[in-house]
Amino acid sequence: MKLSALSAMACTFVLPVLCHAAIQTTLSPDRYDPCSQLHGRDRLRCEARLRNQQEQADTSRIDRARQATETTSRVLLRRAERERRTQQNERLLEQRRTFRELAEESDVNTQRLDYLQEFRRQEYACMIASPGRARSRCLDEARRTLLMTTRAQRGLRHYAD
Repeated sequence: MKLSALSAMACTFVLPVLCHAAIQTTLSPDRYDPCSQLHGRDRLRCEARLRNQQEQADTSRIDRARQATETTSRVLLRRAERERRTQQNERLLEQRRTFRELAEESDVNTQRLDYLQEFRRQEYACMIASPGRARSRCLDEARRTLLMTTRAQRGLRHYAD
């Protein structure tokens, strides 16, 4: 049974499932079979090669579909991760206290110690002296003065000798 081009075209648009068998019978089998001209072992090799090509094509389609799915999943995961981090950062910002919000404290760590500034000035003055014994003695004297002043500030008079 041969179908005309018009009826074959109508078959493809109207009822492709029902017309599939009719279209297959109209096509000559050796028209699309490259192995039809071969015989014996050559034909077996040709058919095996065609099967391998078809399997590779199927595998590559599956791989491409998997890659597309993974890419889409990665994009969605990135968006979800970005949103989660944004929400977490907002929560942390609400909980964070700035230095302005902290109460001012006055203790040893926050007091400005004027004798440290004086010690630095003495050290710089010692650096003007020529290197050697004179500079070493000047720096030793500055450190000794700092130690005595520190102990006096902390109330350790008996060590201030």
